[in-house]
Amino acid sequence: MMNLKGSIFYIQKGNYGESEIKKQLTRSLSISRRLGDFVTGTDEDSPQARKMESLLQQKLFWSKDYEEFSSQDIGKFTSNNKSVIFWNNDQCWYLDLENVSISQLKFNKINIKVDPKEQMSYIKRIRASSTVDTITIVVRQTSKSDCFLVWDMTSNCEKEAFDRGTSAMVMFDATGNTYIAEDDMMTVCEQGVMLKSY
Repeated sequence: MMNLKGSIFYIQKGNYGESEIKKQLTRSLSISRRLGDFVTGTDEDSPQARKMESLLQQKLFWSKDYEEFSSQDIGKFTSNNKSVIFWNNDQCWYLDLENVSISQLKFNKINIKVDPKEQMSYIKRIRASSTVDTITIVVRQTSKSDCFLVWDMTSNCEKEAFDRGTSAMVMFDATGNTYIAEDDMMTVCEQGVMLKSY
């Protein structure tokens, strides 16, 4: 079933996450051809199955039903109060939590793509802060350097870019402004300056 349908992505009342289907659970899950969802139990027309089917339709989704996850499944994700942001090695996309359709999830692409044939570069991680319109995308460039992209989610474009070492870390202040810490230096991304830190 994991090979056929992938992982479960669930969302309900602002709660979201990923859960693998454990082998012991596959005995109690069956695919409903009638509704294209899954139900519990052996009788799809039983009151218990119909009730469970109704509940699951509202909050559970199979990753492989969405082309974004077809090659690397759900992969990695982070979130803020507005979006769930997903990424794999070469691209990233997000789910807008303010405009979620129960019947079909709609994913929006972030306008960055790393050549999948590139053997050294890949999207290493994404960090999201309390500022819902800005995220930081970290792209591995070489064995010794990463590129930190401060990304405007509203305009879907790069705001700032900084080249730092692979040990550098992204952090945020109380208002969501982005900082990059490396060794004894701190980059204040909003101002584009690097300061000595102790």
